[in-house]
Amino acid sequence: MEKKIAAAVSSIAGAASRTNVWTLSGPRISSFELFLQQCIEMGIADVFRLSVAHMQDRAYMECTMAKQMFKKLFELAHPLNLPHEARPTIALFGDLWDHGKNKSHPEFAEHGYDNWSFDNYNDEGVTGHPIASWPWPYADLFILFYREAGADANWNYMTEDRLSMDAVPLSFSTLGTVGHVFIGGSESQMKRKLLHAMQAVSPMVLIDNTPDAVKQMSLLVSVLKKAWDRAPARACGPFLRDGASIDSGSSSVEIFQAMLPAKILRYVEAEFDSSHMTQEERLLLSDIVGLLDLARRRPQGFKEM
Repeated sequence: MEKKIAAAVSSIAGAASRTNVWTLSGPRISSFELFLQQCIEMGIADVFRLSVAHMQDRAYMECTMAKQMFKKLFELAHPLNLPHEARPTIALFGDLWDHGKNKSHPEFAEHGYDNWSFDNYNDEGVTGHPIASWPWPYADLFILFYREAGADANWNYMTEDRLSMDAVPLSFSTLGTVGHVFIGGSESQMKRKLLHAMQAVSPMVLIDNTPDAVKQMSLLVSVLKKAWDRAPARACGPFLRDGASIDSGSSSVEIFQAMLPAKILRYVEAEFDSSHMTQEERLLLSDIVGLLDLARRRPQGFKEM
């Protein structure tokens, strides 16, 4: 499974590189960044990476090493219009990422990056771990925000929440068209992010055979894409309303109108056991009703997914 996901990520990175697409990492990294970094280190992928964060994020300010490095960056910063040859290189100590020196997180001190017990960023066990104490370090460009105190940064300030993307005052759509790569996992509000991307008709990739909300959404999309099957009546038959009929001449909109959301939901639930998921994270009948309506209004977005 890991090799298949790595191969998929490598393909995505290759396509991004050829089309001059960047990857964007916020304060909370995902499995995608981890697999992408593996591919880059193996020399099978290369893509330009952007990392954004608020320097005074609560998680960073509560880490002594991280706070010291941010203060050093700020103190030695220079104007952007300074000639390139006059810009000094700022060297940061790597103690934060060295489990032989960073003892603030017992699990990291013992195992380094080889093992950790926390499942997501909402787990208290992540506090103090390097992946939650500094922006994703494997980036080509960093955009760091901060709150001022006169001519200096206010180092007594910290964001209300840890690793908060909401604290980053940047609309990513101003940088270009925003796309999404979804890999299943236990990240909170994954369904909300999926539905938001769907409703915005953003370019997106769903990595199938990964768990939870992403798997459920992949199953749903696989059903909707049957509307463009060479034999739609046979492919879509199990999902049609009782008494409804379609043929090879039916448009995708007519096929979506003939589908019964409850039958699609039963298929999704039969193909993936969601009993371990919370009510807020699993696909509900109302979600499928809304996505079917969206598919009727914007079928092309689902055809190209």
